Amino acid sequence: MVTAPVGSPNVSRIVTLAQRLSLPLLFFAGLFVGWVELHAAWSPVVVVGTYDNRPLVFEAADGELQGLFLDVLRAVAQEEGWQLTYLHATWAEQLDNLKSGKIDLLVDVAAAPERERWFDFNQEGLFINWGQVYLPEESTVQSLLDLQDQRIAVVREDIHASHFQSLLRGFAVSSVLVEVGSYEEVLNRIARHEVDAGVVNHLFGLLNDGNGSQTVKASSILFNPSHIGFATAKGKHRALLQAIDRHMSQWKADKHSVYYRALEKWLHAPEKRPEIPAWVRWLVLGFVLLLMLAIGITVLLRRQVARQTEALRREIQERQRVGQILVQTNADLERTVRSRTQELTITNDYLLQAKEQAEQASRAKSHFLAHMSHEIRTPMNAIIGLSSLAIKEELSPLVRDYLQKIGRSAQSLLMIINDILDFSKIEADKMELRQGLLSLPELFARLEDLFRYAVEEKKLAWQLSLPGELRLELGGDPERLQQILVNLLGNALKFTHTGHIHLQATLKEWRPPHLWITFAVHDSGIGIPAEHLPKLFQPFVQADSTISRQYGGTGLGLTICRRLVDLMGGTLWVTSEPGVGSSFYCTVPFVVDAYPPVNGFMPLTELRREQERSDYEAQAQVLLRGVSILLVEDHAINQEVARAILEGVGMHVVIANHGREALECLSRQSFDAILTDLQMPEMDGYEITRQIRANPAYSELPIIAMTAHAALEERESCLAVGMNDHISKPVDPERLFASLLRWVSPLHPLTAEPVPVVCEKMTEVGETLPETVPGIQLAAGVRRVRGDSRLFVQLLQDFARSHAGLAEEMQSLLTPPISWEAAARLAHTIKGLAGNLAAMPLADAAATLESLLTARHAQGLPEALAAFQVAIRIVLESIQVLAEMLPSACPAQPAGGDDTNRPQIQQNVQQLQGYLECQDSRAMEAVARLREALPGERWQKSLQELSQALDLFQFDEARKVLTTLVQQLPADATDTVTPHSGDGAPQPARHP
Repeated sequence: MVTAPVGSPNVSRIVTLAQRLSLPLLFFAGLFVGWVELHAAWSPVVVVGTYDNRPLVFEAADGELQGLFLDVLRAVAQEEGWQLTYLHATWAEQLDNLKSGKIDLLVDVAAAPERERWFDFNQEGLFINWGQVYLPEESTVQSLLDLQDQRIAVVREDIHASHFQSLLRGFAVSSVLVEVGSYEEVLNRIARHEVDAGVVNHLFGLLNDGNGSQTVKASSILFNPSHIGFATAKGKHRALLQAIDRHMSQWKADKHSVYYRALEKWLHAPEKRPEIPAWVRWLVLGFVLLLMLAIGITVLLRRQVARQTEALRREIQERQRVGQILVQTNADLERTVRSRTQELTITNDYLLQAKEQAEQASRAKSHFLAHMSHEIRTPMNAIIGLSSLAIKEELSPLVRDYLQKIGRSAQSLLMIINDILDFSKIEADKMELRQGLLSLPELFARLEDLFRYAVEEKKLAWQLSLPGELRLELGGDPERLQQILVNLLGNALKFTHTGHIHLQATLKEWRPPHLWITFAVHDSGIGIPAEHLPKLFQPFVQADSTISRQYGGTGLGLTICRRLVDLMGGTLWVTSEPGVGSSFYCTVPFVVDAYPPVNGFMPLTELRREQERSDYEAQAQVLLRGVSILLVEDHAINQEVARAILEGVGMHVVIANHGREALECLSRQSFDAILTDLQMPEMDGYEITRQIRANPAYSELPIIAMTAHAALEERESCLAVGMNDHISKPVDPERLFASLLRWVSPLHPLTAEPVPVVCEKMTEVGETLPETVPGIQLAAGVRRVRGDSRLFVQLLQDFARSHAGLAEEMQSLLTPPISWEAAARLAHTIKGLAGNLAAMPLADAAATLESLLTARHAQGLPEALAAFQVAIRIVLESIQVLAEMLPSACPAQPAGGDDTNRPQIQQNVQQLQGYLECQDSRAMEAVARLREALPGERWQKSLQELSQALDLFQFDEARKVLTTLVQQLPADATDTVTPHSGDGAPQPARHP
């Protein structure tokens, strides 16, 4: 084949053809430009309001408006043919501009009911955002209550600020709100510590940390999710919103749309790539077009010369095209997978964060409910107790009626608080059942006593049916079963005005080892409409809104019953007809230990055996006799209570008044266990434990805390420092023995019988004591010292002598300026002492006072102080009454002169020295006996000084006085008495 020369006719024809086509091309280009200009003239102009809220909308450093909303809006405008113009101002100014019509459309707006009066909102929002409280990095704020009196920055006219203010009002929290112009300024002020907290929408806070520093953190306080989108003035430009919604609904269905690309660009913070200038892109494009044109001309010129070469080239190009398609397809697939993976990862992160925040909110709610229920219950108990005490006084009928109504109202309020606490425990999965012995006849008898008078007052027929085969002992939770039946019977009584109430128990099924019993409560009350039955067991819901107004109630009772029955493994349901009555059925399984014979079921022997095994005192008498105990306690009365419990089962007790003294005792002799208080002078219980555990020789020595703090956090702190167990005051002997039996392993046979250091003749004071006196549960107190009523009366008198001015002392500490720490320590001490002495109203009043003082809450202090002073006055008056009505704790010894009582003097001095050495409060009794043996005037001054020192628990001073007295006694009266001041002093034989 022959190639045509360059100047051939073919080239000339091509040039001529190009010249002929140039004029039409210019004509059509002019028509296109004109059409574009005309179309622009016809396009509507939309004035868009913008403000700074990165990354949703903001003004960049170069003055260009950018952000997620503008990318989406510009895409809509391109599709609709709109011309967009922008007006940039602050958020508050833009709200006014939208109301006045200066702008047509406002971007990045949260839809809220309070704004619907002024604005219309699009339906297809870009996303959901919520408000969140941000804090300085070092802040310890954990809940809304911690924001009391704090400075909090909020954005003017911001919906999250409005929601936050409503939240503060709902929780009665008073804070100082500082209004600023933007979220960025909120974070900056927090970072500069100009405010204590700030309210920011969650997305802005997540992507902006305040000047790039790490001094701002998100709290767990979240509120009110909001729909974020576009807004127009009310009744104007709704077509704009409809057009936006139309495109948004299409884009949300396409994962590759403008909407998702904008989300990835602005919310996922992609890497920034260098941007190629526009003129370079156009230059490259022009060069490529010219090159393609040159290649085409070359191909045409050589087509006739190189057909085979052209065919080969086409084949190569086809293969290249296929390869490019494959590469492009693969790239698209990788990009799609990467995009979906990123989207799923971010969504998962959001879900995990939301889950964690929801769990934190749930924990905070449960803690708040439990804390508030406790805080409310403490003064409620004081109200109930004080009103019941006041009713016993001589009162006018009107005042007595007032007090009775106060007591009934307080009881009702306490029941509501208990319902709330039970519900919070159930919601937090903290409700536990207690397996114990349950007698249905006893339970039905208690229910009969509870409701008899109320039923008779309403003149209702009342019947409780318990068949003979169910009159046996079962295994279950008696308290929770009674709570369920009391609630069901109470509802029946509340809603029944005439007719009857019937409680019936029937045997449903026997499936070893469980017995299924159905309890049915029938009434002829107002009934429940069928449409209300499905929501009857929902929390805070009653069948009709008028019910709560007419009958009262929280709507929690049936919810708690349903949850308790579920925990027991049973079922609860209801049938009802309006105007006829209702029937509530509850089927619950119970444990039995044998198959049913003809005449009924066998008793539950296994639980009986378990109950017998729980007789810890009987085990302690055998297993703990001879065990050596170091008791670390700084208060003499608490020492005596613990000593009486421990020595009562044959244990040896050595007393240390504080931590340093305990370490000295431990260096001199070995012990099988240590019982220690936590708050003491010199060295507290925590430091004792740390120093003991630091010595490997004591790594296995049991250390048990005995403290008035009963909180779970206190127990965990004790275990964390190395203690083995934690027992709360007042000390329960059963719990103390159970703990010692668990941790103390060695058995020490007694080397000698203990020498009792008591009066020659014991007076049976217990036979003359009443069960209780105002403010003191005498029977419980005597049981706490293992029946030694003489010792208990002596402890009460010791308390009265050493705390006669307690009310005035506390009043002085609480007089401004308040001595918070000293007053809290005193309240804590009295709480433990009163508990051990069974003065429970005083213990409760001291606990309330301690709680307020520890938290430094001045609000409520006057009322708590008044209750404390009333309680201490009642206790002191009761002790005075006991002192007048009872004989002396130790009868007088036969009187005599110096010549007839010298053996008695020797014995009394020896006993007194032993008591003083171990700081035993029974030294007061020994002084009384020594006073009887030394009736002469010459000894009375020394004996008086001894009594005064012991009244103040100054045992060191008492030892000095006794040493001086011994030196003055006749030589033959002190032949066997060794004067001493502390070291090497003789000890009573019961101490190792």
